[in-house]
Amino acid sequence: MSWDRKQLESDRTTKLVRQSADEDLKSLSLDFLKKSYQFDYCYQWNWAGFPILNMPEDIVAYQEILFRCKPTVVIETGVAWGGSIALAASIMSLYEPTGQVLGIDKNLDEALLFQLRDLNLSVRIDLLQSNSTEESALDWVAERLTESDKVMVVLDSHHTHDHVLSELRVFSSFVTSGQFLIVGDTIVKDLANDTDRVRPWSHKQNPHSALEEFLSESSDFVRDDQVNRKLLTSFHPGGYLRKV
Repeated sequence: MSWDRKQLESDRTTKLVRQSADEDLKSLSLDFLKKSYQFDYCYQWNWAGFPILNMPEDIVAYQEILFRCKPTVVIETGVAWGGSIALAASIMSLYEPTGQVLGIDKNLDEALLFQLRDLNLSVRIDLLQSNSTEESALDWVAERLTESDKVMVVLDSHHTHDHVLSELRVFSSFVTSGQFLIVGDTIVKDLANDTDRVRPWSHKQNPHSALEEFLSESSDFVRDDQVNRKLLTSFHPGGYLRKV
C-alpha cells in the first residue's frame, strides 16, 4: 500500500463539498449541539491542564489555523480559565518561539498569568484585566505590537450584540492581511433559550447578529470556507473570518 497525500487532499475536497450540502447532516449536528449543551459538554475539555470552554472541533480547527497562517501575535478577548490562551501559546511555540499571546478579560483570576507562565513556553503571555473595548485596553494592545507582526484576533468575551459589534469594529483594525478574526459563540442564535442561566442575549441579538452587521459594513474580511464548511459541531459557525 502506498500513501498518496495528493489523493487524500482530493478526496477530502470532494467529500467536503458533499458534506456541506447535506441538510440532514446539518440538522443532526444541530440536534447534537442543542442536546449536549444541556450538559455543558463544551465545558468538559482541558488544554495543557487549563479548562478550555470550546467544542473539540473548534479546538482542532484553532490549531490548524495557527499552523496554516502562523501569526506572531494572537489577541484574545475572554480569557476565562486560560485554556485557549494556553493552546495558542503552546502551538505558537512550535513555529514562532518569540511570539506573544495577549489576553483581555474583565473578570480575571490574579493567579492565572503565573500559572500560564509556569508552562515554561518560549512564547510570551500577557493578560490584562479590563473591559475589552476600553480605550486603555486598546492602547495596551497597540503598545505591544510592531509593524512586522502578523496578528490574529479571537473574540470570545461578552456575547451581546452591541458588545461584540464594538469589539469587531475596534479589534478588526489589529488583524493583518491573511490572518484570522474569529468570532466566538455565534451558535448563540440557535442555543440562546436552551439554558436555565439568565443571559443578556437572545436568538435575535447575539454574536451572530453582530457579525452579520459587521460584514455588511466591512469589505476587508471574508468567511473562510476551508474552515467554516467542514465544521459540524462548532460553537462558532460562520465565525471564522480571514482578512483579505
